[in-house]
Amino acid sequence: MVDLDLAVPLASPNPGKCECGCGQTTRMFKGQPRRYISHHHLRVPFWDRIEKRDDGCWNWTGRLSERGYPYFQIDNKRRRAHRWLWEQINGPVPEGYELDHLCRNRGCVNPDHLEVVTHAENMKRSKWGSATHCKRGHEFTPENTYYRRGSGRTCRTCYRASQARMRARKKAMA
Repeated sequence: MVDLDLAVPLASPNPGKCECGCGQTTRMFKGQPRRYISHHHLRVPFWDRIEKRDDGCWNWTGRLSERGYPYFQIDNKRRRAHRWLWEQINGPVPEGYELDHLCRNRGCVNPDHLEVVTHAENMKRSKWGSATHCKRGHEFTPENTYYRRGSGRTCRTCYRASQARMRARKKAMA
C-alpha cells in the first residue's frame, strides 16, 4: 500500500528542530532557533489540501495552474494532483491517453470523477467539442464541417468566407 501522506507535520517539542517533522536542526535567528528549515513550512499532507463537497467533488485547496488544474511539488517536480492521485491508486496512465474530469471541475481530484480517454475523446466531451454551432451561428453538420489536421473542426461557411476575404486583400494589394 502506498503511503499518501507526503509529509506529516508534527509539532516539535524540541526547540531548534524543524517543526515539519523531518527532525533536522534549524538555524539560529537573532538568538532564537527558527521553527522551520527554509520551505519546510510548505510541507502539508496531501489529504489536508482536499475539501470534500456534497456533490462528490474533492476540491483541491492548494495551488492551481494557470488553466485551473491542481498541482503540488514532490521531489522538486511539479505534479498535477489529480493525475498523481490517480496513478497512486490505479497505476500509470497509458501512453497516448489522458485523464478526463467527468464532473467538468478541473480542480477536482476525486479518482471516481476521472476517466482515462484519448485526447480526441477528451476534446469531444469539452465545451468546444460539444458545440452544435460555430461562433457565427452556423450549424455543425457533416456537410458544413471541415476537419483540419491538428486544429480541430471549422465551419465550412466561415472558412470559405475567410478565404474569400484573403483573396480580396491579395488582389487589392497587387
